[in-house]
Amino acid sequence: MVFPMPQIPPEALEQFSEKTRTKFESIPFEHMSEKTRAKFQNIVPQSAPGAHAAVGHTIENSIPLSIFPIQPDKFCICFCGLPGRGKTHISRRLARYLSFFHAIPTKVFNSQEYRRRICGTLHDAEWFDPSNKEARELRRRCNSEAISDMVDFLNSNTNAVVILDSTNPTHERRRILFEKMTMAHTKVVFIEVSCDNLDFLAEQFKAVAHTSPDYANVNDVDAEADYSRRVDKYASFFEPIDERHDLESKWSFFKCDHSRENFVVHKVRGYLPLKVVNFIMNMQIKTHGFYLSRHGQSEYNLLGRIGGDSGLSEHGLGYARKLAEYVDTHITHDESGAQRPARLWTSSMKRTKETAQFIKSEKILLRDPDGAVHEWDQMRGRAWHHMDELFAGECDGMTYKEIEEKYPEEWVRRQVDKLAYRYPRGESYLDVIARLEPMIIEMERQKEPVLIKLIKAY
Repeated sequence: MVFPMPQIPPEALEQFSEKTRTKFESIPFEHMSEKTRAKFQNIVPQSAPGAHAAVGHTIENSIPLSIFPIQPDKFCICFCGLPGRGKTHISRRLARYLSFFHAIPTKVFNSQEYRRRICGTLHDAEWFDPSNKEARELRRRCNSEAISDMVDFLNSNTNAVVILDSTNPTHERRRILFEKMTMAHTKVVFIEVSCDNLDFLAEQFKAVAHTSPDYANVNDVDAEADYSRRVDKYASFFEPIDERHDLESKWSFFKCDHSRENFVVHKVRGYLPLKVVNFIMNMQIKTHGFYLSRHGQSEYNLLGRIGGDSGLSEHGLGYARKLAEYVDTHITHDESGAQRPARLWTSSMKRTKETAQFIKSEKILLRDPDGAVHEWDQMRGRAWHHMDELFAGECDGMTYKEIEEKYPEEWVRRQVDKLAYRYPRGESYLDVIARLEPMIIEMERQKEPVLIKLIKAY
């Protein structure tokens, strides 16, 4: 007999791959194997967690829930603070983190870009004087257009995060934003960025003055002086977020001053908002280098086999020696030849550790900014299993040709969707993304250059 198709709900059939559905429709039930028959007796299977959020999910190849949003919420993350404190740097890194590791549509709206589009470039600090009524009205218009675009972006997505990169300097400006976002059924978290470190501010002012489109045709000395005056104009009317304020005391906000490692969390609750707080707390607002290197050629690479835990080939050892020379001249020493502290991270795989075996590791003395001297383990290796190669499960140690011959259905399934495909009893690229998140947080909090030995995910 043929299995009765009318008894099967359409949503149940959608859980199977196209090839499986075709087999299901054409083969008499009594002619099916025991394994296949057992599968088709469960005509209303439970969807694996994350199935409705994941494109490409099937019963045979489920996709982990951890890659997808917990619930279809919408958030507005509103930055505020004086210019030159690092708001733009933080907002952009935060957007990349949320979109990549949490698969949430995220967009940054920069108020300065709106101002330049509406008013053109400006290199006169007097325009930012609070007594300039015409300029104040134009700034209000810029802010209004940014908020309107934010609402449009939120309405075009089931779940989304909008990030407003702006000074938002007054209680009134923040009140207007909060009300408009609330009307759009969006949760709001304010993030105030502050910094009083004079050395950092001097570097920031210089960087902005030299790179901002506002000062494209202005000499560096005049640009720095004007930008400093602009910041002073903002400071004259800036109102910090205040937990004693009638309205702001009821809001969710996070204050951060990385220069003093001082953070204040006020009524921030929920999975995603606390992920945001954790990410920003571990950030460094000063840039530093990351050096990425593949491991040297392994014995399995030479044979065309994936996975495994083989050591390096002769060619791979040659690469390891050359890498050690590069580390000594470019990473552990600066341009003047002076030693600088650096870190070494590898996976737990034998091939990555052998690639690092010739890198010099020693104890050096460092002097802190306050004058204290301490010992540093230069390039001491740290092995992360988070960075291990994608685990191919039953296909580990096989060549691609062997996989195609032994598992033809798996081979086809992988060609259709390499990102979401999971090897039998193994991993998918999405699984790798999920396990990399803790390591990314650790990367963010490092102050020294880091050399990372990478592997290839097949």
